[in-house]
Amino acid sequence: MPANEYLGQEEFQVIVSPARVAYLIREKSESGYRRAVEEASTRWGGVSEPIVWLDEHGKLPALWEQIVQCAAVDELVNVDEVPTRAEAIGRELGLPVVAIEHIDVGIGRLTCHPSAVTRETVSNPNKMFGDGMALATVWHFAEPSLGLWALTAGGALSSSAKAQVAEQGDAVARQTEPMNFAMDQIGGQTLIDRTASQFEECWVGAPSPIVQPAIVWIVGADDQLLECTYYWNLRALRSFGAERSPMLILPDELIDGWLGFHNQIDSLLLRRPDLFAPDVALMSLKVDAERRRAIAGKWGLIEDDNPPRSTYALPLPSDRTRPFTFRVDVDFTSNFLGERRYGETTHVSVQVFREETTVDFESPVRFRGPGQFLATFGSRVLNYLPRREALARRVHQNGTWGNGGLVLGCHTLSPQKHQIRLPSSPEVVAVLLGDATAHWSRSDKGQIGERVSEVLESAELLGLGMFEAIRELTTRRSTHLYKEIERREHTEEELDRARFVAESGGRFDRRFLSASQLGSVPKEHRVDVAERLVALGLAERGYRVDCDRCGLTSFVPVPTVDAAASCPGCRAPQRYVRGPSALDVFYRLNSLIDHASDQGVLPHLMAIAALSGKRTDVFGLPGVDLRFVDDSVAELDLFGIAQGKVFAGEVKTSTSEFTLDQVARDVALSKRVQADIHVLACIEEVDADVLAEATRLASEAGLTLEVLGPSELRPQAG
Repeated sequence: MPANEYLGQEEFQVIVSPARVAYLIREKSESGYRRAVEEASTRWGGVSEPIVWLDEHGKLPALWEQIVQCAAVDELVNVDEVPTRAEAIGRELGLPVVAIEHIDVGIGRLTCHPSAVTRETVSNPNKMFGDGMALATVWHFAEPSLGLWALTAGGALSSSAKAQVAEQGDAVARQTEPMNFAMDQIGGQTLIDRTASQFEECWVGAPSPIVQPAIVWIVGADDQLLECTYYWNLRALRSFGAERSPMLILPDELIDGWLGFHNQIDSLLLRRPDLFAPDVALMSLKVDAERRRAIAGKWGLIEDDNPPRSTYALPLPSDRTRPFTFRVDVDFTSNFLGERRYGETTHVSVQVFREETTVDFESPVRFRGPGQFLATFGSRVLNYLPRREALARRVHQNGTWGNGGLVLGCHTLSPQKHQIRLPSSPEVVAVLLGDATAHWSRSDKGQIGERVSEVLESAELLGLGMFEAIRELTTRRSTHLYKEIERREHTEEELDRARFVAESGGRFDRRFLSASQLGSVPKEHRVDVAERLVALGLAERGYRVDCDRCGLTSFVPVPTVDAAASCPGCRAPQRYVRGPSALDVFYRLNSLIDHASDQGVLPHLMAIAALSGKRTDVFGLPGVDLRFVDDSVAELDLFGIAQGKVFAGEVKTSTSEFTLDQVARDVALSKRVQADIHVLACIEEVDADVLAEATRLASEAGLTLEVLGPSELRPQAG
């Protein structure tokens, strides 16, 4: 392989996004909530960062956990919870944990202040499809006296942040009038709106509908922190793309006195295409439905008794028209709980090399100040790599996996040029085994299998009659004699003699047969299969000599045939064995294939070939010896990669070799080597109870079970 093998030209997708966090506060800690909002208000993408707390048992409530998972954050920031409890919940969520005073140490540091992101593409976050593109000129944050609803609606500045406002390059002002601050939400002029500059999701999965009703959250006098946190977290999961839906949070105790506010609500609902109903969902945890109906009535809204709907169509239908509708009896929370990935995307064409590939790109996000961000690289040439951190570091020393690709931390103002390395499949497998064990090596079978793979495409073994013919031609061991005599009618003397031979070990002379003797191959295909073995270099043709002088039966390869036949042993003149009308042609395996078949290696290669027929980018080792850190040892029949996943498993020739205990050991070993797929492969049909147990154990271990039976390993046998 060349030192820097050229792999061709490939397209890379690069996603630019901020690192994002979730904030953990003590249960119903108002001071912790305020501190989290202040921090989020100074971070690009901070509006999408959830705030959660643990219950009295130290557990994350189910909804909070689902919100954190859907938000796809990179880190958990402990604001004021007990550190040990924070660490425990971080382990459950699979997230690193940092204290808020150390937020600039972990992966969460890879973001920037919102002022470092230009405002060129900032539109009204409460409008959709590009409508309402007027840019905010002044970003408003709430006067603390306005209460938690305003803090939640627009963000907040800490004392230290206020002192730096003049240096941020944006005009930031305190808002003291509640109604004006409500209108700031409608106009997208709040401090928290600023954190969504050039920030949107690049992919959204089900079940989130593309377009949904406007959410107006009414906060009552009771339990305001719970209400505000609930709203904050739903807004964190709203769409930030062109198809966003409006969201407002308003104080119940004040809105009756806001003269003309119904006109603001009306402007919020205008020019939205008729893809959904109702127009507004008035939601609250504490304000009852009748009170919300009364508020909607003052705004001129009509209650809609029809089932909610949300669709999408192009071209867009006509706009929704007055009178606008509302519901107070439907919880739209589930509309927000879908998977998503964030970031602005660009595509670049790259000349790809094995050892050193340069990916340079112009950021799709325009920055105007210092800071950091995450760049996620995706390409077909990365898809073969399992998402293991050891492999990310092999591609780039600072690499990690996330957001659907390889993630690197970048500086906003530096030229975006990055060097990556693409490890070969054998290197990938070596890294994976090295990461999962203290030591590993190819087993004896694995070494034989690799030698066979050098001279034979494993898929050839799946051909009609190929495996059966090879097995027929494989030189018998002495144990085979014992099994044959035991199977047939025999005397005790014959069986004792065969047992003695079997216990002595060893093999008979290399076997050779005529095509007609390949009894396990369909009769009409025997010659074709035998000749295919010769064409592949797996077998050779020859003639047979039965010597009447020394008593030996010999195989004479065609290249060594003389005009006059003689015994290869004693050299006595003889005749080649004849059929009814011509000399009989015999076939003998070459020594490597004969040995590989004798050692049971070929089914391992057939399993890898079967996997290759079902997945792309498959590479496997047909046998490895393992030693773990506790000095325990094990042997795997299969280990490798397939389409970005790690597989491991066991291969048997006979179904009787798969016992329930054997399956339990096999699944546990696949789990221990950090496989994604457990392979159970057998030439014969596996018993139903064994399959049921394997299915159960694999599911409990978090593994995908891949069963390879006769239909996969002998696909043409029928």
